[in-house]
Amino acid sequence: MINGKNKTAGLSNSIWLPNWRMQKSLDSALKALQQQCVKTVSPFWYEINDAGILMVKPGSDGMKIPDKSTLELLKRNGASVTPTITTTLMPDDFIRLFSDRSEQQRLAEAVTQEVMANGYDGIDLDLENIALTIDVPTAKRVRGIYTELCQRISSELSLVNKLLSITVMARWSDDFEVWRDKLIPGVYDYKALSKVASVFRVMAYDQHAPNTPPGPIAGFQWVKSICDWTYHNVCTLGKVEIGIPLYGRDWGGGKVKSILYNNMVQLRKMYPQSEVIYSDTEKEETFTYVSSGGDKHTVWYSNNQSVTDRLALIRSYGFRGGAFWAASYENPTLWENIHVTSLTAD
Repeated sequence: MINGKNKTAGLSNSIWLPNWRMQKSLDSALKALQQQCVKTVSPFWYEINDAGILMVKPGSDGMKIPDKSTLELLKRNGASVTPTITTTLMPDDFIRLFSDRSEQQRLAEAVTQEVMANGYDGIDLDLENIALTIDVPTAKRVRGIYTELCQRISSELSLVNKLLSITVMARWSDDFEVWRDKLIPGVYDYKALSKVASVFRVMAYDQHAPNTPPGPIAGFQWVKSICDWTYHNVCTLGKVEIGIPLYGRDWGGGKVKSILYNNMVQLRKMYPQSEVIYSDTEKEETFTYVSSGGDKHTVWYSNNQSVTDRLALIRSYGFRGGAFWAASYENPTLWENIHVTSLTAD
């Protein structure tokens, strides 16, 4: 592992751009590029629908997808652009469609054609719904089919010298265990997928979510266990990016809300008597408050220090970098903060 005082230098980070806030996420990404905090940008622009067809997502802020001006602006600022593909397919439908290898090939060709037609540097596969099962035999079938699909897409893209990024859920054991009562991360074969990927992104967040009790979004020891397991279960460390959350959550009143930096600022203004604590163990910010309706709330949030602490951890493993979810969620000072930290001499 890598040591040294300069804990965040030398990393090749990436950032996702949500399609539902395109202008704000673009502005954030440009700042991150200008501060040399990221090198790759992945706009959420595509999805595989229930029929297995590659479709464009809806745009926002008057911007359509694919947005050529956004692409050109990102590239002028030095970004490698690899738009993200998600899916609405659930495990059973995924198996039904893509157990047919001709369907795998059809999708691989469609993805490659879209990449070439728009001048992208590659594509990012982020198929999360395929993990939404608690049935182990189903998860194992998904795993085999998804690995084959990624191999085909990788093969087609490599013929035209384009990149394949594969985004997966966090794993910390070899077991096909059910996580958060609803999904099995074992559908992602880290060894096989990291072999065919140009970049392998691990979403090391959502440790605590809407269907869990309050807790850190990505507790530091939990993230470390993911890094440990990933370190021993991928083909090439230099391909690995570890996901870093730029958001938080607010549990209370029978609801769980995701919160961004602006929401956090508003809450702290509304409840100034609440003591904000940076947990040395979890390396996230947390506080509690009682709403006007008398409900007790607990908030956990990833602040600037959370991000730089995780970047230092990522560098210590020799991984490629971090993957930020998501542009425009962060404290506006974050990118300058990372840039200054990265300039600290070894």
